Amino acid sequence: MTARISLVIAALLIAGPVAAQSTPTQVHTPPQVDPGVYSGRLKVDYPTPYDPATEDAIRKTLELVHAYVDQSAPVRVIDGDTGAPVNDLTRLPAKVALARTDLQILTYEWGVTYAGMLRAAQVTSDRRYGHYTDERLSALAVLAAHAKKNLPPDTTRSNFPPSAHGLSMRSILMPRALDDAGAMCAAFIKAELAGLGDKKLRPWIDNYVQYVSSGQFRLEDGTLARKVYGRKQVLERHRHRYEFNNAYREQLEAKGLVCSGASPDESLVEMIELRDHPWFVATQAHPEFKSRPMDCHPLFKGFIKAALAHSAQRRQPAKSKLKVVKG
Repeated sequence: MTARISLVIAALLIAGPVAAQSTPTQVHTPPQVDPGVYSGRLKVDYPTPYDPATEDAIRKTLELVHAYVDQSAPVRVIDGDTGAPVNDLTRLPAKVALARTDLQILTYEWGVTYAGMLRAAQVTSDRRYGHYTDERLSALAVLAAHAKKNLPPDTTRSNFPPSAHGLSMRSILMPRALDDAGAMCAAFIKAELAGLGDKKLRPWIDNYVQYVSSGQFRLEDGTLARKVYGRKQVLERHRHRYEFNNAYREQLEAKGLVCSGASPDESLVEMIELRDHPWFVATQAHPEFKSRPMDCHPLFKGFIKAALAHSAQRRQPAKSKLKVVKG
């Protein structure tokens, strides 16, 4: 008994300092007295390998970033048929394209980069950052307008003339990825508001806006997806690296697969179902992005409703198959 009490006392003596060490420091200093508490610059009594960034350090970092992206993502125009470089945007070949560089200048990431460069120009008053965005977006506007003028009649995304060399203007003329379209559209809008682009950006702002607002899924009549959403055309957020292979579409549909949602030009299957399944819907989108606690996404709501109905049906007593014979 004495040994057990000694062990308990020893454990308490050991645990005391440990508990004291793990107790976080409570800070009650108002921001008027010490703004560092609320900005991440809380003073600590031990050495750290970093200090709050100074204005000079931020400027140097921005200069390094600008130098890197300026070299890695240039405006390099080529002839889409021959691959020959094009140095004069006033004398363009029929099929223009962008050379494949380390980083591409018309993607989601570069839409964000353009917006960041414009913000850097505004904060630092350094014209290099605004010029970076102006040079690229103005060039894209000129190239897209030229490519559109030279498209064959009735061109769709699925039959868009391919470029033998480089990247065509298809993603600007006929967007399909919501993340790319949204980021690039925002960058075009910010550039126009900043007075850049020589009034050439507006057509492509409108083109992106049209796609973002009404160019996403189209749901087939008579499908579960159409019933769940309650409308034929829906806008969803998605980002993926895999696509439905249309070469197998007829075979899969013959076996019971239902392609219930597609892109406006029918080139991309965005939603599928199983014909003989009580409730099965698969989508390329991320419905969680548009679902809220008090405003559930239609797919989640439909699935939960179907699950509750199925559970209630299983709880019902089974009907007897015995026949009553009157004597």
